[in-house]
Amino acid sequence: MKDDKEEQTLKNYIDVTLEEYKALRNESRQCSANIFTALYIGFGAIGILCAVGFPLLNGEKTVDSGLIIFGLFIPVIALGISFLILAEATRFKRVGDYICFIEIKLSSLFKEITEKNIKNWTSCQKIIENKLLYPHVSIDLSEPLIWERWLRECPKKKFTLAGHLNWVYVLRIGLLAIISFLSFGTAVYYMKITSESKLSLDWIIFITIFLSISYGLTWVIIYCMGRRITKTSPVNMNEKDN
Repeated sequence: MKDDKEEQTLKNYIDVTLEEYKALRNESRQCSANIFTALYIGFGAIGILCAVGFPLLNGEKTVDSGLIIFGLFIPVIALGISFLILAEATRFKRVGDYICFIEIKLSSLFKEITEKNIKNWTSCQKIIENKLLYPHVSIDLSEPLIWERWLRECPKKKFTLAGHLNWVYVLRIGLLAIISFLSFGTAVYYMKITSESKLSLDWIIFITIFLSISYGLTWVIIYCMGRRITKTSPVNMNEKDN
């Protein structure tokens, strides 16, 4: 009777933990969907503003409107989308961090089962990794619920397709940064060469310096935040605490 009760308690524990795991996985997928949505909306808005802004730059009475679009609207949108991506990436990392706890808890419960039923797994794992052109990892992939720990265990090489693809986040943020600086550079260029603008030379210099510093500092903050988010360490339970 006592064994049945313990078995039922263990089953309930596993069921609850798996439901928590599924909920976190759904949240992780939602984070990825939100990032893509932000990119679609951001690039769409930037494309529309470019299409509207270039004709305005060439007009005698509309040049100031074009300067505002390229000097203010597009860079601010790029910055806003970058912060949205970082916010979702932070949420994504927090979910992954907690999923590691769940994976380890359940793997510990199933460890005896996997050791009995799967023989010669280490050599099999190396063969599979070689066939898939994936780097070899030290963790045992025969354990259930190993996905998040496998992502962290994979070597962080440039442009690798295994593990956390940090270079994808760098590419997204980098592209937005390039668009921001090119847009601002376009505005500065037209401010210098055009005589139709109502802005005086002193105002042009002041605005250029102020926005340059503001954009530069903001992108430095984004870079530092992104570096911190993408730092992940392998979770190896075989290591002993110091």
